Amino acid sequence: GWDGGRSWISSATLLARYNAAGAILAAEPANLHALLDPKEEACSDLIWRLFQSSLPEDLNKKFLSYAAEHGPSGRRDLVHLMMSTPDYQIT
Repeated sequence: GWDGGRSWISSATLLARYNAAGAILAAEPANLHALLDPKEEACSDLIWRLFQSSLPEDLNKKFLSYAAEHGPSGRRDLVHLMMSTPDYQIT
């Protein structure tokens, strides 16, 4: 926590955080591909790294399903999707 709790969330800061997710992924550091391996274990690891807690089971299943369906070509979109959820924004 920090002073102000969730009061830092506004329409402007939320949009900036969404755009930051895309900008981070556009840089494509060398280790991003290993981190975004579409296998279930790697996807679960990514969920833990981004959210640092357990997610509701339905959201967890959606991420795993997306990773399985889109494979390596959907890696960036998966991370962007994760970072654009309300769960991520209040983590």
